[in-house]
Formats: sequence, C-alpha cells, structure tokens
Amino acid sequence: MTSAPAPARPLPIPAPPTTDETIESYLQRIAHLNHVHIDELKLHLGLNHTRWVETMNATGIGRLTAVTGRSRAELIRALPELDERHKNPALFRDTRRPACPDCVRRHRGGPILRYYPPHIHVCTKHRIWIGHAFALSSPRPDTCLDISKIPEIPAAQRRHRRLAQCHGTLRTHDAFTCARRIWDHTVDPLLTNPVADTLTLLNPTAVRHFTSDQAYPAAIYPKLVTITTMLLSSHWRRVAAHPDSRNEFFREANRRIHGGDHDWISGSHPLNQWVEHLVDQRNEHHQFHARQVHRVTTHHGDSMNLANSRKKI
Repeated sequence: MTSAPAPARPLPIPAPPTTDETIESYLQRIAHLNHVHIDELKLHLGLNHTRWVETMNATGIGRLTAVTGRSRAELIRALPELDERHKNPALFRDTRRPACPDCVRRHRGGPILRYYPPHIHVCTKHRIWIGHAFALSSPRPDTCLDISKIPEIPAAQRRHRRLAQCHGTLRTHDAFTCARRIWDHTVDPLLTNPVADTLTLLNPTAVRHFTSDQAYPAAIYPKLVTITTMLLSSHWRRVAAHPDSRNEFFREANRRIHGGDHDWISGSHPLNQWVEHLVDQRNEHHQFHARQVHRVTTHHGDSMNLANSRKKI
C-alpha cells in the first residue's frame, strides 16, 4: 500500500509564472531559485516522473498552488498546459519556443519557454527572432537571434499579424505553411540567392550558409509572408482560379519568390497543387450553390402550382 505524499509546503523563494509559459519551464525556474532538483520538486508535487504533464490533475494543481503561493486561477491563466488550451491550433502552435529575454527579464530562475500563436515569430519591440520551434527532446537555444540589422523581418511580422486578424489564425497558418512548402520546392538549396546576403548580416562569421542554419527561417520569413499574402488575397485567388488569367498569377508568384521573371515549373509543384485545390473548392461551391438555387426554384414552382390549383377549386 502506497503512502500518501507529505503535505505540500510553500517554497522559500516564490516566483510567478509568465504568460503562456510551459509547466516544465516554470518548474525548472522555481526549482533553480530554491536550489532543489526538478525531479525532487516533481516528486513533492506528486507527479509521475515520466508522464508528469498528464498527471498534473486537480490534486497536482492544488499542490502546485500550495508550493508556489499562486491561486489556481492564476496558474491556469498563465500555464496553457493545465487546461490543454496549448493544443488548440486557433490559439497556439503546439510547440514550445524561447521567450524574448528582454520581455521576461523580471522573471527570475533561468530562460523561459512558452507558447505563442502560430503567426508570431518576432518580438517587434526588442527585434528578436522567436520563431524557431523545437521538440521537447531538443536542447534549449543558448541565445536568441538579433534581427535589428534586418528591418524587413519585423515589418513582415507586423504584416503577418494583420493577416491573422483579417483572415483568422487557422486560415493564415495554413497559407503560411503552404508558402513554406512552395519556397522549399522553388528556391535553390545552395542559397545562391539574396537570402544568403541576409544570412550574412544575421551571422557574419559564417563562411558558407545552408538551409539548416538556425538563422535560415528568419532570413526567409519576409519572403514567406509575401507569398502568404498572395495566397490569402481574394484578388489573386480569383486570378488563379480562372484558366484565362492563371498565367498572370504564376508570373506574379515568380516575381514575389525570385524577384524577377522565371519560367514556372509545372507538374507536382506545391503552388500548382494549391491552384488545383482552389479550383476544386470553387467548383464544389458553384455546384452547391446551383443545387440550392434549383431546390428553391423547384419549391417555389410547386408552391405556385398548388396556389393555382386552389384558385380553380
């Protein structure tokens, strides 16, 4: 028979969680501040050593409130994993990311990992790249990427935020994901394009640049937002959907990707697939609309016939 864990005692040095922080990050910080190992803290909270997030039930939250001195409501509001809202794609990407150090400077105990909405990649206030997401098994990045020398990157973040406000988080994220596939399929992987110049500004000590560079997502971000804007544009969607104007759409896409005139690659290119999907959606919409009109017209005709027959009677 297992004995019940000892009553939870408040830690000597309390610390509040920051907005949308991961539980792991918060526990690491308060453990560090109080000079205890995080495994000891988890044990004190009654959490399973390997599946501790899943075992953070009502009892675990209650013990966490006792240990930290924070109310249950405050902890749930700050830590998305407590009510699993981090899994809601309309709110967050389900991946942890490092918080901007300047934004969370007053929170002690070490670097902070948190959740961000899918359209947030840059701290525009401090000009720091925060868009690099990584798996739970990956090590924390040592430093955040300074993008102050590339004003196009924070400008792209402001455009990206406006797109999400206008078109919705999920639709914007789908378009941005498609833009990345289009970029990866179109651009020379040896980086003999202007992106290499941006990477040189972001990492001047590097002799050569590769798509695996940590700064690469930041370097291509303005281009991705430009492509995303086009994919969401009602004008360009109409142009792409009509066969007579489709070449105009491809020329504009080439201009935004390459900055000049290039022959478009036919076949299984992601942008061709996007256009095919768009056309299918339009056809389905038109067919549905035609069926609705036919149903209303038929119903109206039946009603008129019934009314006329009653008049004759």
